[in-house]
Amino acid sequence: MKDCDLFLPLKDAPVHVSRVSRTCRYHRRERAYPLAGLTPDGLCPAAFHVLYPDCLAMLSRGRYPIDGGRERCRLECPRPGGGVSFNVSRAPRRRTMLQRLELAARKAADLFMPVELLEHGIAIDVVESFPSCPYGYREGDRFVLNLGGKNEICPAAFYSVYPFFLPFLEGGAAGGEGPDVCGVCCDYKKYISFCLGRRREWGSAPEKAFFARCDDYKGVFLEVVGAGGEASHRPLGVNDLIEEMRIPCLAVLSAAYPYMLTLERGGSLGFLTYDRYAAGVGCPNLDVQVKMLVRREKSGGPHRIRIFDRRGECPRGLAPGEERVLPPLSSLPLPVRTLAALFPYIMALKAAPDLGRGAGRRYMVHCGPEDGAMEVRVFRREA
Repeated sequence: MKDCDLFLPLKDAPVHVSRVSRTCRYHRRERAYPLAGLTPDGLCPAAFHVLYPDCLAMLSRGRYPIDGGRERCRLECPRPGGGVSFNVSRAPRRRTMLQRLELAARKAADLFMPVELLEHGIAIDVVESFPSCPYGYREGDRFVLNLGGKNEICPAAFYSVYPFFLPFLEGGAAGGEGPDVCGVCCDYKKYISFCLGRRREWGSAPEKAFFARCDDYKGVFLEVVGAGGEASHRPLGVNDLIEEMRIPCLAVLSAAYPYMLTLERGGSLGFLTYDRYAAGVGCPNLDVQVKMLVRREKSGGPHRIRIFDRRGECPRGLAPGEERVLPPLSSLPLPVRTLAALFPYIMALKAAPDLGRGAGRRYMVHCGPEDGAMEVRVFRREA
């Protein structure tokens, strides 16, 4: 396959569901999945991480422009210099007569209280590709979002754990030689944990090293790059950026972004919170288990998070009863969508010292028109 800075050869190391506190539609017991089961039909993980927020928004009745008689969202993969373009759209679901009656009953109930409908499936179609794509995708290739019943992990869980798996996928765990790591889904009611590599419980190295200094990205920088490859803005230290944008926690902002986008698009997420304009989110630090609501008023305005529970001491000081205003999606100096797209690569460089890697690793990440049409260099610079 041709070179791709973001390409991960998905080998045979398993992904284990290592703890199920409460069952969900996707995960009812501890079990193992092939690494390709991280994404719909083995879709490139770097691409699906960018696509998932709009998949959720469209699944949750968010509104999108109509193109060819259907609501569609066109997105680009994060590979710079020639990647793949996708359309995300709703697709009909086959139902038995009993299932049709159940859907009608759920629609009736939704008039009085928020109900998860899942009326349509979500299709991800390749609409433009290039010979440089290492997966060899072609126009017309289709991937179907897992709504249950496929040999894949929950899409929301993938979005939550991928930033923490990425450093170890690159470091050899996918080939069975490197360290392994655990991560947790963002469902604040379930807290299902996933382990890459050997099956074990949460709490041993290396994720302890991640979360002992949760949301500290010392030495990690972002640099917006122009068309000629030269920097168009000064390098931004991630820690400085967090302070400048008044982000309460970058890991929380990344986990919350798909729900922020869904609410911004007019979608409904109240089937867990019984509030159409709020979503419940759990932070990815299982030692702390900060539980929060992300809310946006029907009339618009900023997204807010309200902390209502936690188990341990949050390194960012988030405490029950607090309410924080989140940056607007189009905020400066970088849009929230861009920060969420960059988060896996920020985490990979944060982990570099723990994995014995030097400062030479860097990423160039393409952010499509919906992200502000820019390319961003993510790199590590030691003091």
